[in-house]
Amino acid sequence: MILAQTREGAELGERLIAASYEVVFVQSGTGRHPALPVSPKYTLSNCDLVQLEEILCKEGADFYVEASHAFEAKEAADRLGQHLCKQIYVLRPAWVPQEGDTWVSVADAKQAAALLMATDRSFVTIGRDELGAFSQAKGQLFWRVLRDVTDPFPFGNGAYVEGRPPFSHDQEVALFERLGINTLVLHNTGSQRADTKLTAARELGVKVIMVERPKHKDLAPLSSVEDAIHHIRTAL
Repeated sequence: MILAQTREGAELGERLIAASYEVVFVQSGTGRHPALPVSPKYTLSNCDLVQLEEILCKEGADFYVEASHAFEAKEAADRLGQHLCKQIYVLRPAWVPQEGDTWVSVADAKQAAALLMATDRSFVTIGRDELGAFSQAKGQLFWRVLRDVTDPFPFGNGAYVEGRPPFSHDQEVALFERLGINTLVLHNTGSQRADTKLTAARELGVKVIMVERPKHKDLAPLSSVEDAIHHIRTAL
C-alpha cells in the first residue's frame, strides 16, 4: 500500500505494478496530488487515518510506503506502526544553499515572521495554514496561493498572489521584479519543480528565509524511488 502524496509515490507504484507487484494507492487530504497510474487493485482518494488503517487491515499489506511531503504530519506512520507490515518512508532530498545564495534557516513559520523588517517586501510560499504566524510581521507580504481565493488578505500589509504551477525561472524573475521582492520565505520541500523560486532569488540577490523540515522521531527516509524499490525487493 502506497500513500502517494508526491510524484515519487506515483512513480514507485507504477514501477512496482510493471514488475507484477500488487499495489493499492491511497491519497489523503484535498490538496494537490499527483496523477496516479491505473492499479489492478484500486485507488482511494481523500481518505483519513481511520480509512488508511481499515484498508491496511483488509488488504493484509506486506509493505506500507509513505511517500509524502516533508511538512505533512506523520501521524499515519505512528498510527499504522502497530500493524505487522514493514514500513518505509520516501522523501525527496532537501535543498541546500548554492553559490550566490543568501539563506537564513529557521525552524518554523513564527521564526520566519519574526525576522522580517519594515523594509522587506516578502514573497511567501508556505501555504495559508501558516498565515496566523505572520499577523504581526513587518513589511509587505505577498502570499502565493494556488487556488482562487474570494476572501481578502487578513492583514493590512499584504495581498494574495494567485498562480497555477509550474512556474518557470523567467516567470518567477519577472514576478519578483514586478512586486519589488527582496525577501523570499519558503518551506524546504526539495521539489525540483519548485526550485525556480530559488534560482530567481539567486539571480536577483533576494534574501531567502528557509523554513527547514521538522524532524520526525523514528523515521529514516529513503531519498529516491530506486532506493525504495531496492529496499522492497530485498525485504520480500
